[in-house]
Amino acid sequence: AFDTAKLQASRRKVRGLGFFRDVQVSREAGSAPDRSIVNVDVQEQSTGELSFGLGFSTTDGPIGDISIRERNLLGRGQDLRAGVSVSGRSQEIDLSFTEPAFLERDIAAGFDVFRQTTDLQSESSFDSKEMGFALRVGYPLTDNLRQRLTYTLREDTIENVADDVSIFIAQQAGTDFTSSVSHALIYDLRDDIIDPSEGYRVTIEQTLAGFGGTKRYLKNTVNYETFYPFRDDIVGSFGINQGFVVGIGKDVGIGDRFFVGGNNFRGFEPAGIGPRDKTSGDALGGNVFYVGTAEVRFPI
Repeated sequence: AFDTAKLQASRRKVRGLGFFRDVQVSREAGSAPDRSIVNVDVQEQSTGELSFGLGFSTTDGPIGDISIRERNLLGRGQDLRAGVSVSGRSQEIDLSFTEPAFLERDIAAGFDVFRQTTDLQSESSFDSKEMGFALRVGYPLTDNLRQRLTYTLREDTIENVADDVSIFIAQQAGTDFTSSVSHALIYDLRDDIIDPSEGYRVTIEQTLAGFGGTKRYLKNTVNYETFYPFRDDIVGSFGINQGFVVGIGKDVGIGDRFFVGGNNFRGFEPAGIGPRDKTSGDALGGNVFYVGTAEVRFPI
């Protein structure tokens, strides 16, 4: 039987591909009373992009980035991206590739290669460096529920440690290796994945480190975001982000703890909320966190 809700869901999926500027779906009478003709009218757009960015942030200082991306590589829907980002406190290089129909099934498989250095002197009196790669695969469990599995191998380095740094941080100076497996469940009932105005999205993710490497922990995070249309052009949203991490046979390292403030809690300095060393004042991160955010979006 014809189902308008399923037809609109199909329109959202086509629009979410990112291949088209506009997607319009209409229907007309078919050859019999129980048949309907569905017309899909799309306007194509360029799927390749070269972008440059310059800016300034009170959190990161001067910001510059350059990236090149093709979201429909060779017309097969493959997504290839390479980018470089530099700011006053961090530098990052990354390369990612995604095959949306792995083994000709509805399985998205891909990899990420990354290298990032971050200046944490003002928060915790050290610099961090991360370098590694990740392999990932995602697939649908139902129409609205997807699962993602990821394996990550990463080299973590704590360096340029200040003389008066917290003893907890000083003991971790040097290089460690993280070998972890994570899985995520994403339940998405938003009306539009690009510009949602109603519905909600829930993400539950768990990461287990200890498959080789030197780090052993279990990290759990939950993110919930819901949208409500006050009017056609005014949309409210409310989100909750929370998590906890426990060490397995050892304490949780400084690089695997949660830091609240800056981008994830506006109005506070980066790592401005949470445990600190009483002597040095260094932020030590927490094993548990939760943040709630309420927003209203409207045109100007």
